[in-house]
Amino acid sequence: MKRCLLVINPNAGGGQSVEELKRQLLAAVRPYQDLELVDLGVLVPDSVADMTDRLRSRLPVLDCVVVAGGDGTIADVINAMLEASAGRVAADRLPVLGIIPVGTGNRLANHLNLPLSFKRAWKAILMGATCPLDLGMVTVSALHGGHGGHGGDQVSRYFSLMAGAGIDAQIIENVRSVEKKHLGLFAYIWQGAMQAFTTPYAFFDITIDDKPTLTVKGIGATVANAANLLGEVLTLSPGSRTDDGLLDVCVIASKQRLDYWTTVVQMLMHQHSLAPDKPLKEGLSHFRGKHITITSRPRLKVQADGDVIGRTPATMTIVPQAIQVCVPTAEVMAVPLIEPLYKTAETLRYIIDELTRQQLP
Repeated sequence: MKRCLLVINPNAGGGQSVEELKRQLLAAVRPYQDLELVDLGVLVPDSVADMTDRLRSRLPVLDCVVVAGGDGTIADVINAMLEASAGRVAADRLPVLGIIPVGTGNRLANHLNLPLSFKRAWKAILMGATCPLDLGMVTVSALHGGHGGHGGDQVSRYFSLMAGAGIDAQIIENVRSVEKKHLGLFAYIWQGAMQAFTTPYAFFDITIDDKPTLTVKGIGATVANAANLLGEVLTLSPGSRTDDGLLDVCVIASKQRLDYWTTVVQMLMHQHSLAPDKPLKEGLSHFRGKHITITSRPRLKVQADGDVIGRTPATMTIVPQAIQVCVPTAEVMAVPLIEPLYKTAETLRYIIDELTRQQLP
């Protein structure tokens, strides 16, 4: 029996109440519970700090932490798991991560080809396989440390998708909840179009591993672990993987606003190939490395997996195979859902109970 903890984002669910979301999630897993395939607890945390505190005592006895939410919630759970496990749970004993996509973008779920329906998501978690997932670790200057963020306070955070300074942080900061509710993923696309005209230019100094520092004028620099924005249709880095031990560095160099739209066309046509030894040019340039440092003039806000966390300078480092994540297998997903088997077992149980009852004096 797999011991799981279901963590539900109280703000997820596309406008429905957390109780309704919880009811649907538990209804989808009930057949597996009745067949004694899973021992499930439920956690609806008040905050990330609350989640971290409550995970500390539970992690050693769990096989899987299942998160029901979007990319931001997944990032919060990953950070809470790793913080709560520090000094308590060995890396090879950390519970695996299960994902039930209930978010706006669900980009990590799409990158891993995870099912979107609750029933199939539970099936992948309880009957599928696991695979290693690299994480990035970003360290930045705190937003409110010292004098306007210029003090010595630093913030570190794991990310599974990407972290960046410039236009992507501007997009994250300007997307409103009402836009996400009504437009979904297109809220980010809409803001991307708007920010292309308003994000100020900056000078970026980017150092990748032990290579010479690159200096570029542009509107953004992004370091990605999972680089797909809209599946494989729109990606910062064609062929990017989440288990290769590398981070993808994507720099939007531009001298005029038109260069940004040239970059979008490049991405749609997958013409922005890896160019480790070529000089930066207008549009999107793509590099790979394990340790990246980004400074900017002026200092810019930095986002990680959808949260603005601080300002440049930023340092990003790869953490290879940091966690294991549940993924579907072709064999498991080809098998019919367990509900018919569950119904058959339930019927047989009823017949046996009836026969037993009728034989009693």
